Amino acid sequence: FAMRTRFEIVLWDEHRSVFDLRAAGEEALREVADAEWLLSRYDPAAEVYDLNNRIAGGAGTFPVSPSLAFALRLALHLSRATGHAFD
Repeated sequence: FAMRTRFEIVLWDEHRSVFDLRAAGEEALREVADAEWLLSRYDPAAEVYDLNNRIAGGAGTFPVSPSLAFALRLALHLSRATGHAFD
């Protein structure tokens, strides 16, 4: 579970070993966990949680990780591209 969602990954490839597929699945789940750590509004350890608190507290400019900067740029692009359906 991450982001209040159950994730299940099913992988199949007749040309890959079960060990390769398991490693790929575990890496995908690590990416999900990393995304939750980065983007959670509810987890005090998450970067977005910290960002929201700084903004609410009237903080000026401050650095964010490259991953968060990328995610925010992507979110802004998707918001604009969908007529703000995904804000």
